[in-house]
Amino acid sequence: MSPNDRRTLIIIGSVLVAAILVWFLFLRGGGDSTTTASPAATTAVVVVSSPSVVVTVVPGGGGLPLSGRDPFQPLPSISPSPSPSLSPIPSPSP
Repeated sequence: MSPNDRRTLIIIGSVLVAAILVWFLFLRGGGDSTTTASPAATTAVVVVSSPSVVVTVVPGGGGLPLSGRDPFQPLPSISPSPSPSLSPIPSPSP
C-alpha cells in the first residue's frame, strides 16, 4: 500500500466517523420523548402485610440497585415468614 493510499483511507475513515457522530448526536430524530415531571413533595407509603414485614415504597426513589444493602441477604419479599400455627380440626364422631 502506497503512502498516498494510506493517507486517503485515513482521511475517508475520519470523515466517515465524524459524519456518523454528527448523525447520531444532532440529526437523528428523537422520536417520542416522554418526560414525567417529578412530584413537588416526595411522600413515603408504608404497607404492612404481616406483623413482621414492613414494606416502604418511596416514589421517585431509586439509585444504585445495591446501595446500602447486603447483596447476599435475602429480599424481604422472598424471605420465609413465620406462618401461623393451625391446629387440626377434629372430625365429628359418628
